[in-house]
Amino acid sequence: MKNTVFFALAVAVLASLCDAQCYLDMVEPGAKGCMKDGTMHRFGETFLDDECYECTCSTSDMNCCNTAAIPVDYDEEACIRLLDKINCKYTVVKKDNHDEECEYRGMVL
Repeated sequence: MKNTVFFALAVAVLASLCDAQCYLDMVEPGAKGCMKDGTMHRFGETFLDDECYECTCSTSDMNCCNTAAIPVDYDEEACIRLLDKINCKYTVVKKDNHDEECEYRGMVL
């Protein structure tokens, strides 16, 4: 019984972390598709946007979820997280020297 409760709690925590990296935009009635980053996407189309979110366009909404694992638990006073939008990967670097990487202890998606 303890294992079942632990498993259910772990799944709930992981699901909430994943859901936190998604968003939903409603599609206007009569629209011909979904507008994102200045581009019109057809209904049924799935695409990667300019911020590395995978989006799916439907007649009612556009659902977008992050595809880049986000570094966490690093020195936020001295370091900053940067997204490489070409490769959809984050790096953590010193604020005053972007050539010097910082250590981080985990990642969330």
